[in-house]
Parts: sequence; C-alpha cells; structure tokens
Amino acid sequence: MDGYTREELTRPPVARVAFTANLQRHIECPLQTAPGQSVRAVLEHVFAAQPRLRSYILDDQDRVRKHVAIYVNGERIADRQPGISG
Repeated sequence: MDGYTREELTRPPVARVAFTANLQRHIECPLQTAPGQSVRAVLEHVFAAQPRLRSYILDDQDRVRKHVAIYVNGERIADRQPGISG
C-alpha cells in the first residue's frame, strides 16, 4: 500500500477551502475544510454551511464567476461549467 494504511486509503477526501480577504470583507467565510470527491461537491458542502456564498461564487447559470479562481493542489483549474470536477 505504498506506506499508507488501509484507513488512509479509504478515508473520503477532504479539501481545505480558503477565500480571499476581498470576499471576506463582504461575507463571513473563514478557512474551512469540506469533504467531497469533486470541486462541485466541496462547494455544495460550503454553500450548505454558508448559503450567501453561492451568489458570490456562482453566476445565475450555476457557473463559477469569471473573477473567481479555484485552485486544486496548487494549480488553477479552468473548468467553469456546472458540475466542475477539478
């Protein structure tokens, strides 16, 4: 198992979610962790805890807004469609 325990390999992924200081001036959104197999699943978890964030992050077409950057493992993702998988 390449140095990982069975528990580590079967544990659901957890993302670290951080928002910019600019967004934090408008809405409370502290650093948090959220479970999910995809960016969309993580965002849905975050939105469930803080529903007002949805309109700041997603547009009326349910796409990530053009001014919002999402990073996965330190790399910016380009997918802005509903169901982004990143």
